[in-house]
Amino acid sequence: MDATALVPRGVSLRAVLDRRRLVGADDICVRSITHDWQRCQEGDLFVVLSDLEGDTLGRAMRAVEQGAAAILTECLLPLSVPQCIVPDAREAYAHVSMALAGRPDQTLLTVGITGTAGKTTTSLLLASILDAAGESPSLVHDSELHWPAEYSRPVLQAGIAAHLRQVASAGRSPAIIEATSRALAQRQLAGVQFDIAVVTNVRRDHLDLHHSPVNYRRAKARLLEQLKDDGVVIVNADDRYACRLADESLFPVLRFGVHQPAELTATVIERHPAGQTFLLDAGEETYPVSTPVIGEWFVSNCLAATAAALALGIDLTTIVRGIEQARHLPRRLERIECGQPFSVYVDAAATPETLAAALKSVAQVASGRVWCLVGPPPDRDPQQRPWLGRVAERYADHAVITRCEQDLTPSGTPFEEAHDLLDGYDRLASSRVLPSRSAAIEWVLSQATAGDAVLIAGSADPLVYEETSDNDVALVKELLYERARTTTSSSIVPFCSGSLN
Repeated sequence: MDATALVPRGVSLRAVLDRRRLVGADDICVRSITHDWQRCQEGDLFVVLSDLEGDTLGRAMRAVEQGAAAILTECLLPLSVPQCIVPDAREAYAHVSMALAGRPDQTLLTVGITGTAGKTTTSLLLASILDAAGESPSLVHDSELHWPAEYSRPVLQAGIAAHLRQVASAGRSPAIIEATSRALAQRQLAGVQFDIAVVTNVRRDHLDLHHSPVNYRRAKARLLEQLKDDGVVIVNADDRYACRLADESLFPVLRFGVHQPAELTATVIERHPAGQTFLLDAGEETYPVSTPVIGEWFVSNCLAATAAALALGIDLTTIVRGIEQARHLPRRLERIECGQPFSVYVDAAATPETLAAALKSVAQVASGRVWCLVGPPPDRDPQQRPWLGRVAERYADHAVITRCEQDLTPSGTPFEEAHDLLDGYDRLASSRVLPSRSAAIEWVLSQATAGDAVLIAGSADPLVYEETSDNDVALVKELLYERARTTTSSSIVPFCSGSLN
């Protein structure tokens, strides 16, 4: 998607931006905006983002040569065109982009979902509920790396505004937006006002970007600052930091929880390798819900989606039907069944918290040993790696350290990251390192026996990474079918026509 948004008549920066200083003009009226000088066209407002690579002044000068009519910047530049000076160029970029797009967030119902874990699962569950209610929801999945073809990837602030304008024009609503800490910290969503803000949990993550847990939590809190006047806050009562955000908010709060008192609660009544059933309690109403995905974390995500759906006016019967219709959530403890006598789950878990949650869930349905593959994602904070090792050693009977699926390091390259995971082990003798992921998967499947459970963690999320033909799920199925063929062949007794003595 092009980074430039367009409107027929344009907007006034004096009217759109409260905190600004205009230089070279009493007002600046713009019809299009971009941050990429190579895409800059005649009459564009060029946004100078100082945190991008390259010479700031040089990019601005090239944009002017391309035809930029004015500059949006945080400091005065030696240029002849009018300039609008603002405290935060990214935030101003977002507000101007939304104005140029015609403020689609004002006509759409918008749901922002943030949290350390569970954003995508909650989004998918809420979309399934809305589908069951006859709505046409739009999902905006955030990723720093890749967006699949079926989703339109917003390109910074202008792209998000243009995307929401397309959603509004197509009559699709509500718009479900994953608000990551990166998107919030970089003000990519600053121009969007939300009807509902959902906080699944607030843990510790992305410290390589935020530098401290305090900054990380502040980034999450920005979502609540962008609520509409009649907005609603939905938080996880089991998470103290999420509750703290709610306590500091002036908006109505709806809480959900598995362990703590809340307006929405759940009690698991049955859990087995192929799924679980829980009772959903909402005030005086109680409904049984059956899902193919196991784990307490998934129940919590179901409650978060239920709370958002209730805030949108959907009845509980429809909500339960929508949750149960979400039969396939890729790489969310995705169960692989090929007739093997043990359970196999493929999961995108790549942080200590998500790995621990997945292992605990798997252990609850295993009658035998728990096997785990764990690998450090190349795009995650290296400081988390020892904790990944510690979690694997603590919650799995046998863990294999290998590369994660999205690690495309050439074969034969030293696997230095394994040392970081081993730093988290108390007993190094209990560890096993197999750098080749395919070899690691083949080995662990060959070791599992009846009643065991195998967790293939660190799998590439197909909503984030482009799925290939040799992905983890395909490889696991191929190996399991090969094992079944071998077992069947070896168990066949050849017929002999001779007499038996």
